[in-house]
Amino acid sequence: MLCTRCKGAGVLARRATRVIEPCPQCDGTGTDDLADLAGSGIAEGGAPRPLPPAIRRLRIDRPEACDTDGRRTGAAAMIRRLVAALAVALLIVTPAAAETLAGPFLAEIVRVYDGDTFQARIRIWLGQDVLVWVRLIGVDTPELGRRARCPEENARARAARDYLAGLLGGAAVVLTQVKGDKYAGRVDAVVTAHGTDVAQALVGAGYGRPYDGRARQGWCG
Repeated sequence: MLCTRCKGAGVLARRATRVIEPCPQCDGTGTDDLADLAGSGIAEGGAPRPLPPAIRRLRIDRPEACDTDGRRTGAAAMIRRLVAALAVALLIVTPAAAETLAGPFLAEIVRVYDGDTFQARIRIWLGQDVLVWVRLIGVDTPELGRRARCPEENARARAARDYLAGLLGGAAVVLTQVKGDKYAGRVDAVVTAHGTDVAQALVGAGYGRPYDGRARQGWCG
């Protein structure tokens, strides 16, 4: 393979050992610094002199050459590989995120976080369970703790959480219309307990508001 800069003996690479032998006429930038440093270059008769092992056996991830301007192409190649990998990842993740599972899935409640989110163990197959956080579809309740914007919101969030815990406790909880949430490790679902839509029960009791996924209203004032 000829060096694209000086058209000399070129960059000789063996992929199996990841060894690159720089062009004996230039160092890939169109200069003779490498030849001067190594005491090599072109011997009489035009035959290339061997480079010292420390310089000849230069280990890199992938052989690099120099373009017609003497610039390294390795950085550009790395960027191209990263972009390609990102595109593949998007192709893999996007369909899964848009998928909706009709259910029903039987759920065992593990922990209630706030008025619209709880953790559950879901039976997906014989002897196969998954532990996942679930957010109720169709309702928004006040934020709890540090996410509350005022003491009033925090107090209302505690009341909503306790009401949800009462609805789910000891009930046959079923999830339907399960889909991926914007947060990894969490799903959105329509949840029923004792045959009652939990989101509608929260709204009816004044602990939540109907929610369609758009901008949330405040709970303070």
